[in-house]
Amino acid sequence: MSTQFQHKKIHKGTWLAPDQMTLNQIDHVLITSKKKELIEDVRTMRGPNIDSDHYLLKIIVNKTLPKIYYKKNRDFTGRWDKSNLKNPIKFQEYRRALYKKLSKQKQQQGVEQEWKQIKSAITEAANEVIQTQSKKQRNEWWDEDCQLAIRRKNEARRKWLQHRTRASNEWYHKKRNEANRMCATKKKEWINKTIRQIAENHKRNEPRKFFSEIKQLRQQNTGLPHICTDRNNTVITQTDKIHNRWKEYFSTILNSDLDELSSNYRTQITTTDIRTDRETLPPSYKEVCSIINKLKSNKAGGTDNIIPELIKQGGRTLKQRIHKLITMIWEEEQLPNQWNEGIICSVYKKGDRLDCTNYRPITLLNVAYKIFAIILNQRLVDTAETELGDYQSGFRPNRFTVDNIFMIR
Repeated sequence: MSTQFQHKKIHKGTWLAPDQMTLNQIDHVLITSKKKELIEDVRTMRGPNIDSDHYLLKIIVNKTLPKIYYKKNRDFTGRWDKSNLKNPIKFQEYRRALYKKLSKQKQQQGVEQEWKQIKSAITEAANEVIQTQSKKQRNEWWDEDCQLAIRRKNEARRKWLQHRTRASNEWYHKKRNEANRMCATKKKEWINKTIRQIAENHKRNEPRKFFSEIKQLRQQNTGLPHICTDRNNTVITQTDKIHNRWKEYFSTILNSDLDELSSNYRTQITTTDIRTDRETLPPSYKEVCSIINKLKSNKAGGTDNIIPELIKQGGRTLKQRIHKLITMIWEEEQLPNQWNEGIICSVYKKGDRLDCTNYRPITLLNVAYKIFAIILNQRLVDTAETELGDYQSGFRPNRFTVDNIFMIR
């Protein structure tokens, strides 16, 4: 197909001989005769500099390709700036901004409206003070010196294309060597600096920074592929079928089927076995504050993009509003709709990356929902401690199965 289109000679040649004078067309485009009408044009692009004696070949194809690599459009909320999260002054400003926004809000009667007001206040205050983290540069060694060297190399090449003389050719090769040497030196210095930083993090016993630097240095693609295989190991490229396959896999993993469990491990629970005379009081403000203060930092947020630090540093007013919200949920027995949602992250384990079964799903839940879930767990544990007998030692605090074994012996 390369010889069927009319172009100038400079737009046909794809390889320049070492004598800088002979131009040959040695790179071609091959296609079957049935589909040759799909090729609209083939020509050489002399402008792009690819540091080779071959020129870039441009092909125009009049064909709608299947959407194999598909990415769903969704709103990008961004990550909060880590430097501001570690700054106590920024947290004081965030607390004051959050207090102003919560004070201006009116009291709401419903659970859904109360949660929306709390979420909007936290998000707006964080956007004003904490701000989101800008996109990190992929190659940190790429600085102004490298850009200047590449710019000079391209200018020398442009002059050489216009005036093919021995002096311009030597000047271009000189600038190209300087640019390559500059980029290689900068990259080597950055790698050595990163390795020294990794060693220091290991000595200081900082595993989070240690693995973060290693991940940045490796630059390994850990993204989820946009195609997958079905149960018969057939590659699926259609968007609907891909979504249905992941949905089927997640439903199998996350939803347990009680009918498949063995009858030996089932426990038949009736209403007569449960004590209903015990009064369950709503959580106190002190209990909610204690749970909020014990939340782990450096954890990802859920669908609301609220991380634990934004709640822990929110101040007394925010804790009072969260306590009021949990009390309303306790009395009305109704959760906000957003608390029923989660973000499923697929973590690759091993094997074929196109096989869904080689991924482990992890669900990211909202931090506010975790506070309520911890309260429920503590109440259930306290109730179970009074109902279980002394013979049960497994999965109980301050009890070990070794004690029962010792008693039998």
